Amino acid sequence: MSSTGSFRGLRPIKSTIYTTGAGTHTFHTSARLFRYVVVAAGGAGAGAAAAAAGGGGGGETCEGEAAVVNATEPYSVGASVAGAATGVSGGDGPSSTFGRILAQGGRGGPYSATTATGGRGGGSDAGTVLATGSRTPGGAGGMSNGSGVAASKGGRAPGYPTPFDGNPTLDGTFLTLGGSVGSFAGGGGSSLYGKGGDGGATTGGNATGYGGGGGGGRNGVGGNSTGGYIKIEEFA
Repeated sequence: MSSTGSFRGLRPIKSTIYTTGAGTHTFHTSARLFRYVVVAAGGAGAGAAAAAAGGGGGGETCEGEAAVVNATEPYSVGASVAGAATGVSGGDGPSSTFGRILAQGGRGGPYSATTATGGRGGGSDAGTVLATGSRTPGGAGGMSNGSGVAASKGGRAPGYPTPFDGNPTLDGTFLTLGGSVGSFAGGGGSSLYGKGGDGGATTGGNATGYGGGGGGGRNGVGGNSTGGYIKIEEFA
């Protein structure tokens, strides 16, 4: 996030939030610096029929500060993704962008007749950030095993974009702060601004907030993800 010194002597003059769509942001004519939060959409949960339905990954969050160098900047908020139909992997969450700031969307939860990993969290690949911002990858979706063995997991907390691998030293409850596992369907991964949906015995649970991954549905459709979020605070 921003350093206190960068804003010493400046005053806040404008705050804008975008939760849908794309367009052009126009800065106040007096703005010199801005703080930003850019959150990508989460991935949708997989659907299954008594098989393996992984949870979707959470979206990445980018936060920081930058100088205002252009009068306007384009923006795009990643849209939510509907949960997958039975027997289909979940769709990937779209990225969110503001100027050259890019937050990556979470991956959709995979479907498999046997064992499915969770969707990777957004930010597991390199992206592009304006200025000196910080990046928090979205949490990975939970694994799922169609036969119901212990490999099925809840979604992960933000900052842990890689799905559980079955290693008990990595599978502590402090890492499962996404959607809970449900009837062997993987939970969705969380972002800093949203929580993953729970795995479901039938339909997967929907994510909440911004950037959450949908839960897997073991005997039905997957859960919906939630879309992204952008906040721009301007200072003069």
